[in-house]
Amino acid sequence: MEQRHPDTSVLSMSRTDRNYTSHFYRQPADFVFGFQADGRVLALPMDQMMKHPVHHFEVGRIRLLATYSAAGAGIQLFEPQIDDQRLEFEQVDASVMKDRQTGSTWQLSGGVCTDGELQGRVLKRRVGIMSFRRAWQNFHPDSKDVEF
Repeated sequence: MEQRHPDTSVLSMSRTDRNYTSHFYRQPADFVFGFQADGRVLALPMDQMMKHPVHHFEVGRIRLLATYSAAGAGIQLFEPQIDDQRLEFEQVDASVMKDRQTGSTWQLSGGVCTDGELQGRVLKRRVGIMSFRRAWQNFHPDSKDVEF
């Protein structure tokens, strides 16, 4: 890699770096979960996700579900349906949510159904990245925050 790109710089920071972690919990408004959907670039504000750990929203005609798990200190983005069945979720506790349609319980962090009619099923995950808000905005100046 170095031979092909000799002027490249690499930032290497452990996910457990104390400065990053302490900043994350002291100033969650400085962080977003950035993603793309329906041709748009969007950001989920970390401080809002901490207040609303299970959040349904739409981007165009795409229904999405964002979850926040304090244990994993991160946001996950899913498509809230199994086959053709649209699901709506509510938080049960810090690591579990339940769908209103079947009463099945699901992991907030992994989107895996752990008990109930849909046990063993997994919500389709969407790609996104945790980022400092300023960095995300530098790379995606047209990005909009998801409303809560």
